[in-house]
Amino acid sequence: MCRLKTESPLLYFSGRRPRSEPGNEPNFCMMTQSFPRAHLLAAACFSLIFAQAACGTQSECSEAATTAQMRACAAQDYQAADAELNRIYNDLRARLSGTQRERLVAAQRAWIVFRDRQAAFAAGVAEGGTLAPLLDVSERATLTRKRTEQLRRYPHNQ
Repeated sequence: MCRLKTESPLLYFSGRRPRSEPGNEPNFCMMTQSFPRAHLLAAACFSLIFAQAACGTQSECSEAATTAQMRACAAQDYQAADAELNRIYNDLRARLSGTQRERLVAAQRAWIVFRDRQAAFAAGVAEGGTLAPLLDVSERATLTRKRTEQLRRYPHNQ
């Protein structure tokens, strides 16, 4: 169980001192236990790395100072990765026929469900915070690039 001392700096993070009425105390302990500093630092570092790779020019993303700017860069990165995946997938699907084409379509549909659930899981470390959407879209971009490489390596002689 987490207990705060009266003079804890966490009591002042919102700019006001919380009420001390019984049953009305904010749960600051939950914030420190749910988001250990190491996890938040790691998430912030990964977010910056993805954001730098995401925008049209690196200088725009390397200068991204807000979560919204980083999210925009990560979204651009994801859109580019998704467009490349769709191109590779459609090329492969056009070369396949019959049962193999059906298997590819079923596998891709299952992979999309996996990608979305994995991204939600990865973003869960910051659930409810402004960093969560950035972690989600960054994970989607990473998984999409990996899937693209899987499909690129598929034998062409099928």
